[in-house]
Amino acid sequence: MAQQRLVQTREGNSKPEQALALQLQRLRGEYLLGELANLGFLPGYGFPTNVVPFVTTTLEDLKPRSLSDSSRREDNRSRRAGYPTRHLAIALRDYAPGTDTVLDGRVYRSDGVTLNWQIPAEAEVAPEIQNLRWMWRCNACGDTGTRLTRPERCLQCGNDELTRYRFLQPAGFAVDLRARPHNDISIPQYIPVRDPLVSLEGADWMPLPNALGRYRTATRGEVFHHSDGLHGEGYALCLRCGLADSLLPDEHLPGSFVQDVDKQRPLFHKRLRGGRRNDRETACPGNEADWAILRGVHLGVAAHTEIFELQLRDTDHKPLDQVAAYTLAVALRKALCGILGIEEAEVGGPGCLQTHA
Repeated sequence: MAQQRLVQTREGNSKPEQALALQLQRLRGEYLLGELANLGFLPGYGFPTNVVPFVTTTLEDLKPRSLSDSSRREDNRSRRAGYPTRHLAIALRDYAPGTDTVLDGRVYRSDGVTLNWQIPAEAEVAPEIQNLRWMWRCNACGDTGTRLTRPERCLQCGNDELTRYRFLQPAGFAVDLRARPHNDISIPQYIPVRDPLVSLEGADWMPLPNALGRYRTATRGEVFHHSDGLHGEGYALCLRCGLADSLLPDEHLPGSFVQDVDKQRPLFHKRLRGGRRNDRETACPGNEADWAILRGVHLGVAAHTEIFELQLRDTDHKPLDQVAAYTLAVALRKALCGILGIEEAEVGGPGCLQTHA
């Protein structure tokens, strides 16, 4: 309530106030222990946090079938396994919209995201408030971070020339209910994997001797895993049904959202989890709502952890190339784990490299 008073206006309905009210409503619906573990206030070890499903149910799976004796067996995988799941940082790579995934010999293509957090993904209910945030990166110093509201300046150097975009933390991924899985794995579709971004907001740099580099540490740094689509432009996303597809260059909507890609109209798509009925019954109500279809939204998740960032330069005072930096990160991680007596898999390193000029 104190945060609401900070942005309260006389009219009581300003856009910042409405946005904050939605964020507070979204936060109140979270599970307390899971949220505290995600934010780093509780140890995450042993908590199944940020684990999301890939909903693969299609109309073929919903057809009534006569079960044979073998399919009634208690050890039948299709009866017990349920939906495949991944940690969100990995799911952004394996289940990103447009990606082909092979499960039990069948190829499923991810067509969007689920919009419900605390109920079964296939339930016929209204979508819940989504976790939409802002990611920013300073074009001057290279610092990065995430915010609930649109950032205007770099928190490290004060520069106002930022690269920023909105991102969604998805609750899960799903195939189109009308899709037909196949077994052709000769030409799978993949979405490019992006290196995670590391943020240590407020941490001061400490110089190394002879100006050969610098380092800084943070007990609550941020590692941002993200996916920006097939063309690097982000995704087109419907907030009414969850349909998502890679945005085309020049922010053009893909063919899954419009009937004419060149003219970019008219807007029409079927509900991601809609049935096989006539077009009127399966048409998504997001076609009639301007706010429902977002352009250029990225998919991402921010993890909070302890971070040590090291920037080295050679004798000519030039930054190390990526191969040398990667090798050094592996060696430092191995040495640290040997001192602490822990497994190397418990410490991230090479996957969180950043290069700065």
